[in-house]
Amino acid sequence: MPSPAPSVPVTPPSEEELRASGFTSSVPFQDDEPDCLVIACSDHRFREQVREFLAGIGLRRPHLITVPGGVLLSSPLLSAVPYLSKTLDHIVERIIETKGLHEIVCIGHEDCGVYKAGKNKLVDLAVHRLAGRSMTELHLEHLSKTARRLRQTLPRVRVRAFLAEVVPAGAERQVRFRQTEV
Repeated sequence: MPSPAPSVPVTPPSEEELRASGFTSSVPFQDDEPDCLVIACSDHRFREQVREFLAGIGLRRPHLITVPGGVLLSSPLLSAVPYLSKTLDHIVERIIETKGLHEIVCIGHEDCGVYKAGKNKLVDLAVHRLAGRSMTELHLEHLSKTARRLRQTLPRVRVRAFLAEVVPAGAERQVRFRQTEV
């Protein structure tokens, strides 16, 4: 179960108050070691659901790396700036080594900005004709390939990959996490 939402002041402090006394969090500091490394997209729309999902599968103290595109930034072939994939790989290896972690969870999500072309039917059709797959299928393929590469690079580490999908739930929508092949 995720931790309860912290109590946030009804009225945010003014700039003067922040300069004078700062802001003290009501969430207690915990100096525990992480139980996994999570690489996820920084999209704010999925943040709370990702934390709930991790707690739901027994991972309560994740070390989070959140960047636009998430784990896809780690793919040398997909990254718009090639040195970023090497940088992320180095960061991942360093965290695994220094924290002694044995698990990486890679999370992609539906409607990711990296795959926004899927919203444009003409672009989606062109991609489907060129690649033979839909944008969602490409996203799943890239997520799996990148997770597989991490598994090969770090053979003693368990690597899992999930795609977060928005699904109808009565009058509302919820997020379902589907495990992908690695």
